Amino acid sequence: MSALAVHLDADLTEPFPIGAGNVLVVTGRCHHPTRALRRLTLVVDGAAFPIVNHSCLRPEMPAQGPDANARTSGFWVTVPFAAIAEPRRVTLALRAELDDGSVADVDAGALELVPARPAIPAARDADALVAICLATCDPDPAFFAAQIDSLLTQTHQRWVCIVSDDGSAAERFAAIVAATARDPRFTVVRNDVRLGHYRNFERALGCVPAEAGFVALSDHDDIWYPEKLAVSLAAFGPETTLVYTDMDVVAVDGRVLSRTYWTTRRNNYTDLAALVFANTVTGASTVFRTALLAVVLPFPIRVGEAYHDHWIACAALTAGTIGYVDAPMYAYRQHADNVLGHFAPPGHRLLPKPGDVLRALGRAGLAQRTLTTLWRLREIYDRDVVRLVVIARVLLERLRDRTTPTKRRTLEHIARLERSRIGLAREAIAAAITRRPTLGAERYCLRGAFAAWVLDRYYRWRAATGVRR
Repeated sequence: MSALAVHLDADLTEPFPIGAGNVLVVTGRCHHPTRALRRLTLVVDGAAFPIVNHSCLRPEMPAQGPDANARTSGFWVTVPFAAIAEPRRVTLALRAELDDGSVADVDAGALELVPARPAIPAARDADALVAICLATCDPDPAFFAAQIDSLLTQTHQRWVCIVSDDGSAAERFAAIVAATARDPRFTVVRNDVRLGHYRNFERALGCVPAEAGFVALSDHDDIWYPEKLAVSLAAFGPETTLVYTDMDVVAVDGRVLSRTYWTTRRNNYTDLAALVFANTVTGASTVFRTALLAVVLPFPIRVGEAYHDHWIACAALTAGTIGYVDAPMYAYRQHADNVLGHFAPPGHRLLPKPGDVLRALGRAGLAQRTLTTLWRLREIYDRDVVRLVVIARVLLERLRDRTTPTKRRTLEHIARLERSRIGLAREAIAAAITRRPTLGAERYCLRGAFAAWVLDRYYRWRAATGVRR
């Protein structure tokens, strides 16, 4: 067993924040050069976590040569951690059983777990302090100044604003400082290294003062209408955790393109399964109770194109109810530098169009073209399906006993996608029957899961039979 090769993708030297519970996604490679894996288990401080997803395709590994099993050496597993009061260190090991019955444990390193900051109680009065978290990264100075002006004209004036800058160029950062220097309610913090929009919003939320009762999210290039904060706060009820609004979609010059965001899809803020599969809550439109930070922070490990507003919305609906203001409360500016603009994502088919199949049949190299398509679809599984599993598992760790039985069952069902792809087929069927406002995301994920299943087995067969084509 000394020939067993093990590699973890994660950097275990970085402390892992737990908060009210968190989920570690462990990915890596484990293989023997000549024998197949029968079982693989991750052992964390003596607790065993069976790895269902092992012997998976790793495209970057060689497909030929004496170590051909490396191509199907991939694995991934989620490991839940309950909340902790003090930092502690855990050890990780991989237990591998090969097809000849031999078993070995391989040390995989150690990880430091760190607790979260204390939870902040929510204020319930509409006159509460609002902490505006504004994330910046090389904003256009004119657009940024217009957004700052719109904050200053809010009818609800009891607010502070944390501007978290993600490594803007020197002249752009100077413009940020100059635009916010007019009012002491602004605080500007700057990241030493660029974090990306997901972690930059997380950092801003970590700076929310304890006296704040509500949090509002802001982009650096929109324009808020004067009543935005006041109207959002008035929409909160006793069980409301988050409120969001409609928006005007405008061009770079401010010209109105649409008086509503909902031109290409239906809105949703009550169906948790649909919200997990496809977000409808735009971050810049949201205000939420500060108490939700105990659920939201720390953000889950980022898998694929994870977005802060999607995570916050899922947490808010799991913890309580979401409110919606059916009126535009700000101008959402469209331009080339948007992280995510207003567009109509295509609906996703489960199977290719017959015409596409016939055209492919008429071309040379059908087998290679099929493999290329499967490889492209497989990325959906690694990028999107795993992300949904992580969202569901983290919410179950943090809110299992503080949500409704129906929502808990929904999250448990999505979390089980780690172990069974059949659940995705059920979700795709349910979405088609109920016409969920997800634009076919369930079918899209099912195609990715199917492609991963086919490719994993194909390359295992190649390794086992010595096929080199």
